[in-house]
Amino acid sequence: MRLLVQFRKTGTAAYISHLDLMRSMQRAMRRAQIPMRYSQGFNPHPLLAFAMASPVGMSSHAEYMDVRVEDGADLETMTAALRRSLPDGFAIVRTRLVEDGYPTLMSRVAVCEAVLDFPNAEDLGPLWERFMQQDEIVIDKHSKKGMRKVDIKPMILASRPESESEIAVRVKAGSSENLNPVLLAEAFCSFAGIAPVFYCLQRALWGGNTEELRDLFDLDGENK
Repeated sequence: MRLLVQFRKTGTAAYISHLDLMRSMQRAMRRAQIPMRYSQGFNPHPLLAFAMASPVGMSSHAEYMDVRVEDGADLETMTAALRRSLPDGFAIVRTRLVEDGYPTLMSRVAVCEAVLDFPNAEDLGPLWERFMQQDEIVIDKHSKKGMRKVDIKPMILASRPESESEIAVRVKAGSSENLNPVLLAEAFCSFAGIAPVFYCLQRALWGGNTEELRDLFDLDGENK
């Protein structure tokens, strides 16, 4: 069996690295006495994975963890124990048990929904509209071969003002194309000529495709 967990990462927890996040969750699982399954070999480790690594400094209401557990484990018992064991800054949103054969969360992620808050931007709505009217939005992006120029505009699926200082965006987040919302916020600050001071909240991750979004916990009907 696999235990799927959606959790929040806010406050100071937003500033820990992905490696530290993995360590924190492994410790919490052990404190909660979750019956995790381990890899084979000389250095066994919990069979635990995350849907997507969110950037350091970005708060999130949509972190997803996928851990293999012993058959027969009780969902309500594990959920209650894990809630009590999580460190400050983390909170369980929901959990679900699925069979081993279901697709992994990581393989299903297609879209990230985030809210970008620019407290220093004036007339944010019109300024963002001019930003999005550009034919290209080219940034320098790290890759395995070093820095390269990338046009990120095709990766921006939707955007709209949400308040005087906030823009809600949906961006591609799959394995083939993936736009970090922080890079989008930095590109906007450069375009607007304002200091790169902003806040980013990952509000949701979606599966499916850009035309038909699907809840990552909605596995009914998936092929095993």
